[in-house]
Amino acid sequence: MQNQYITVPGRTLCNGVFVPEFKVMAYPAAMGEAGVPVSVPDLKPWVNVSYYRAKEVSEKAGLGLLRESQAIAL
Repeated sequence: MQNQYITVPGRTLCNGVFVPEFKVMAYPAAMGEAGVPVSVPDLKPWVNVSYYRAKEVSEKAGLGLLRESQAIAL
């Protein structure tokens, strides 16, 4: 099954900060093959992972963690 993402359009927050368009996982991150995070509906969420481990595996997969401004834009 292929990863599923939602495109969030760019928007200006109420404090005037512009958040450019970005993609966010459609489903909670799950552990895929070889410990790579995936976004699919039929796998359980990846839990008990530290911030540093999440950052490391996300970057290895060419992804990134959600920034505070992006979370507010949702």
